[in-house]
Amino acid sequence: MVAVGRRREATGTQAENLAVRSRFSDSAPINFNNVFSIYGVRGEKTLPINLDALVINIVVSTIIVSPALWLSGRLVVGKEQAKFGDAVLTVVVGTVIGGIFGAFFTGVIASIVQLVIWLGLVRHYFECGWIAALGISILAVILFIIVAVALGLVGITLFTVFF
Repeated sequence: MVAVGRRREATGTQAENLAVRSRFSDSAPINFNNVFSIYGVRGEKTLPINLDALVINIVVSTIIVSPALWLSGRLVVGKEQAKFGDAVLTVVVGTVIGGIFGAFFTGVIASIVQLVIWLGLVRHYFECGWIAALGISILAVILFIIVAVALGLVGITLFTVFF
């Protein structure tokens, strides 16, 4: 048994799967490698977020979602408050925060928190209230679906990107 706070030399497979037992109980060992390690199988540093996928997601989301968000913002709050740059910033910041948040949290509660974050970003960048932000978001989804169906009718599909 290894006491907490003491280090032990480990070699071979022991170093890959080092387990620490608590000195207060004789229960199964806790494997801290899977919880706290930033090192991969071969010893290189890894991140919980795939940066390549995040960059691709930012680019694709900006191209596809920004126009729908901008148009819905213009319809709900007017052209003075809904600038295209604000729509792009909302999508970029929302995608980055959603990617980071989604890497660490999953489930229904995490989805609700991400929805609130997106509504907060729309509220901030379009300078409106929570109800208007919800209206902008719902209208953006409807506009996106209309555009996706129209493009699908002429032979261009967007859903293969997401599914």
